[in-house]
Formats: sequence, C-alpha cells, structure tokens
Amino acid sequence: SLSASKMSLNVQNGLADEFQLTSDHDPNHIFDAERELIEQVKELCPRVEEYTDRFIVTFLCARKHNIKRTVKFINSHLDWMEGFGFEPAINGRNPVPADIILHSRSFEIADTIYKPGMTDKYGRMLFYQVLRRRVVENIDHDEYIQGMAWFWYDRIENEDLSVLRNGMVCVTDMSGMGKKNFDFSSKGRQMNNDMLNRFPGRYRAGWIINSNFLFTAMMTFAKIVFKAKIIKRVKQVDYEFLAQHIDPENLPVEYGGEWEANFDSWYLERLEELEQQQPKRKKRRRRRRKKMDDE
Repeated sequence: SLSASKMSLNVQNGLADEFQLTSDHDPNHIFDAERELIEQVKELCPRVEEYTDRFIVTFLCARKHNIKRTVKFINSHLDWMEGFGFEPAINGRNPVPADIILHSRSFEIADTIYKPGMTDKYGRMLFYQVLRRRVVENIDHDEYIQGMAWFWYDRIENEDLSVLRNGMVCVTDMSGMGKKNFDFSSKGRQMNNDMLNRFPGRYRAGWIINSNFLFTAMMTFAKIVFKAKIIKRVKQVDYEFLAQHIDPENLPVEYGGEWEANFDSWYLERLEELEQQQPKRKKRRRRRRKKMDDE
C-alpha cells in the first residue's frame, strides 16, 4: 500500500526522503541515485556484477544506502551462503534448489502464515508466526535457515520492490505456546541471529499477541541475541491494534480480519512449481555449513 503520506512512510521505513516512493511511482521503480549506487557496489564488490539490480537495491535499503555498510553486508551474506555450498545467484536465479527445501523435514513444520504482496497499512511486508506450531526437537537448524534463504531469494526477485524497501513486520502469536516451542540453545540463538542479520529483511516491527508466562523469558533471550534497536521495535499488542494497522484482507479471521489464512499453501505450491521447472539432477552431497562468527 502506498496510500500513506510521504512523511508517514519515511517514519515507518526509515529511508531518506530522496528514496521514498509515492503513488506516482511504479512499485518496482529504482531511483537514478540508486542506479549510481548500484554501479559503485558492483565496482567495490565484483562478486555481484551479474546479480540483479533488485538484489543490490534490497541490500542498499537494508543499510540505508550507505555504500561501505552495504558492501560489507553483501560480502558477509555471500560468505554465509557459500558456507552451505550454494552457487551464486547470477541473473536472479535462486541459489537454493527448490527440491531441497520441499523435501526437508524442517520445512514441514509450518509455523508462519504469509501470502505474496501482503503488507501492513504502511506497505511493509507482513508475516504471522504461530509459535505453538514450532516443536524445537523436530527442527534441523540448518534446514530451517536454508528454507529462509530460499524464501528471501524468491521474494527479492518476485515481490514488488516497493514492499522490499519498506522492510517487514512480524506478528507473533504466543497462544498455546509452551517450553517445547522455544529454543534456548546456542543453535537456537544462532538460528535467530541468522534470520535477522543474514538477510536484507529490514525488521521494522514485532507485534506480540496473546503473550503468556514465557514472554519475559523470550525477551530476556532476545536481548542476548539481538541489538537494542531491534528489541525496541517489539511490543505486546491486542487485536484492536492489529485492526488499526492492518487491512482486513491481510488480517486472519481468528485475529478479527477477513483472511482465511493457510499455513503452507503458498509455499508448497510455489516450491512444487519451481521443482517441476528444474531439470532432473543427481542427488548431491551438501557441504556442511562453515562455522561463521557472529557479526
């Protein structure tokens, strides 16, 4: 949605005035100043010379168009991806094969509700996470994070750039959540750190609904893993708050909206579509993930 005022968008997405889209812009518009920055990034980081402009713009927005920080972030991300043994994402190709994610055990544990183009009223990508569906003992951390990598590469090339530049909002539902649904281990910390710091998602807000006795423990854990600015963006809210900031068609019925949400329909349909497009290939042995130091 681009209906909010320019000033309001600036407040919500954190970007400079010169990089604010209006209703007069195409959703996938790239500013001339950004095209100049793209060339600078390619010069300083030859690894992305054949990557799409969309890819680079998404990373530029994640670092508020600061060239030095953007190049550092891209190099860190690509090093991390190479640690999994994935090929470069040349010309928009998703480096994570769809069949790997489709057949991963961890991917079957659908705890996230999402549909393409879904945003809050400020044009920010919107997710719903239902923690009671995540049983820690059933999750392979590497598989889970590789699924996130597949998702982000798919969205970078297929979501409107207007949505990607505005960042994301995650609504987390704690109803029915117990200790078995939260991972306090070192691997859990690493996985959560990777989800926020390895991708250009631009976490703008975290809205917690139906919080329970684990909220304090969860926030204590979060303060160990995440930066203070991220923690400040997290708050407990109610359904009335959600209705004020999310249009009914993007708000699940159970939270007071009109959307008949489904956990895995879009993911599975998209993955199966991509898998059918891929040539048959021999099973390959995935390299173990390299140990990466926390940023």
